[in-house]
Amino acid sequence: MFKIKIPYPLTGAVLSLETGAGVLYAGTSHGRVRQFDIKSGVGMKSYTKHPTAVTSLAICGGNLITSDGRVRAFDASNGQCLASLILHNDAVASLIATSRLR
Repeated sequence: MFKIKIPYPLTGAVLSLETGAGVLYAGTSHGRVRQFDIKSGVGMKSYTKHPTAVTSLAICGGNLITSDGRVRAFDASNGQCLASLILHNDAVASLIATSRLR
């Protein structure tokens, strides 16, 4: 069983989940992405608040890709936003990321 131990409240419905390198990411209806250590369940960081619900997440290399109508790329090690792309005004229902482009 996975028990979450966080020093702050986790608010809003969880709309998206992604895992990678021993970490669980949860995107919420309140526009936050929370990062948890899978083994301990301890909350590690909270990513910059998105203006709307985070509907999808993807991991690519050391980057976390999030979407809420705008697609953002974060450095997963330090939480820095690397890029923000305005694609359209509606939610992005799913993401897939790959480091292998041909």
